[in-house]
Order: sequence, then structure tokens, then C-alpha cells
Amino acid sequence: MLAIAALLLLQTQDNSLLRIAHFRSMREVHVKATKGRLACAVLPPALFHEAAAALRDLRLTENGQEIPFAQEESYDENSLASGVTSPSDRSYFDVVAEKETAPGNGNQVANFHLPARIPVERISLGRPATHDLSVRVTARISSNPQLAENISGTIHAGESSFPVTIGANLQSDADVEVTLQQSTSPLHVRLEMRRRWICFEPLKSTSDLRLHYGDATLPAANYRFAATLIMPENPELATLGPRTEEPQLPLEASARHSWRKPLLVSLGFVILLLPLIAIALYTKKLRPH
Repeated sequence: MLAIAALLLLQTQDNSLLRIAHFRSMREVHVKATKGRLACAVLPPALFHEAAAALRDLRLTENGQEIPFAQEESYDENSLASGVTSPSDRSYFDVVAEKETAPGNGNQVANFHLPARIPVERISLGRPATHDLSVRVTARISSNPQLAENISGTIHAGESSFPVTIGANLQSDADVEVTLQQSTSPLHVRLEMRRRWICFEPLKSTSDLRLHYGDATLPAANYRFAATLIMPENPELATLGPRTEEPQLPLEASARHSWRKPLLVSLGFVILLLPLIAIALYTKKLRPH
């Protein structure tokens, strides 16, 4: 039993080290937070396209060891209570794409190519409208333009945004056309998403922190840390570096070293059994015949 328990412990410790060989992408995480102090980094819109759906393949490591994290999303008091984005929403938003409109059929039009899985939750002008603007959004799946999603609404005078949720790019790239009807002057149109963060507590004050992703076969991580997290008023700000390709072992090298782990486990099992065998033999020798 002692040997089996020890072997299970070895396996648990081995599983705590993340196998990064299956990830395609990596970003370094830069933070000045001290050990045990919460730090949060903004997730850039491009990462949603690079990672698997719903960011289920995100994994964070510190010096090669997986550490827990939580994903947070920006909501003000009203949007958090109602779950609905409103023009007066004071939440933080990040720009997914932006462009100046061009005239078209008496309207102002802006066209965007939206990569798959990047959320869009608001159309913004960046400044209050001087008069009511009718907005029409048409989103088509790039590989199948016949499938179109149409959304209409109004940016009222004094407001600067129109809440919208585009679903056409949930799985594939989409082409989005934003039309501001009966507008003659060019306007600066922005597609925006709610700001999202990844929050964590470094194990050490100075560490090699990396965010790994790009493995669509992984299920979502489930950390107790996320369920018990209480966000402080001012968490430490962390930043993500640019995306780089995850270093991969050549197939020959992977095959050459693939025998080592089973051999080491077997060897460890034998070593753990030796004391038990010695004790059993010694006990048998002392037992009266």
C-alpha cells in the first residue's frame, strides 16, 4: 500500500507540470506583483481568435508549473444587474477594429473583416452623436455569404454607442458592414468588446510567467481559485507580451525520449517496493517455526 500511495503521489506531481508540447501559441506575462498579491492582465482581442472557443485552452505557468487563474469581464453596476449592454454603459471596452466611413447610397458605410471567435458587443463612434443616427449592421460568414445576420438600432443624439452582439463569427471569419443611414458626414466607427482580464497570484516575486494556448483538444480548466476569488479595488496590473509560436520538440526527439517516462516510473515502483520486500523477509526470519 505504501508503494502504491507513493506511486500515485509521483503521478500527481508529474501531472502538475504542464505539457506545453501541444500548444501552438505563447505570450510572456510581465508583472511586478509580489508573492500572493493578485495581478490582472487584459486579454487582447486577437487572442480570442488565436485560442480555442471560449478560451478553454488557456493555461498559465510559472517557471514551467501550471498555476490557477480566473477570467474576469468588465460590467458596471447596471449592466451587471441586467446583463444587458446599454448606451450609457460605463464598463471598460476594447477596440476590436475601427475605420472611417465612406459614402454609399446616401449613407455612411464602414466594412470590416472580423476573425472568428472575437466578440463584438458594441458599435461606437467614439464621441456623442449630434443627431439621431439609424444604424444597420449586416454580418455574413466569409465562407458562406448567403448566411447573413441583420441588426438594426439607433444611436440617439448625445449618445456615442449602440449595443450589439454579432454571432456570425462564432466559428468562422465574418464580413461586417455597418451602415449609418441618412448621414452625409464621415464618421469614425469602432467595433468594441467588453474588456476581459486574466487574474492570478504569482507564487514568487520574480518568475517566468507564460500564458499558453492553441490546443483545441483541451477542455476548460476548472480551478477552485476562480470560485473563491474576491477582486480587490486595485489589483496589480500585468501585461501580456506579443504572441510567439510555442517551441515544439522535433518528432524524432519526441520519439527518442518517449521511453524514459515509463521506464522511470517502473524503476521508481521497484525502488519503493524494495523496503517492503526487505521488511517482509526480515519478519519471516523472526517468526518462530
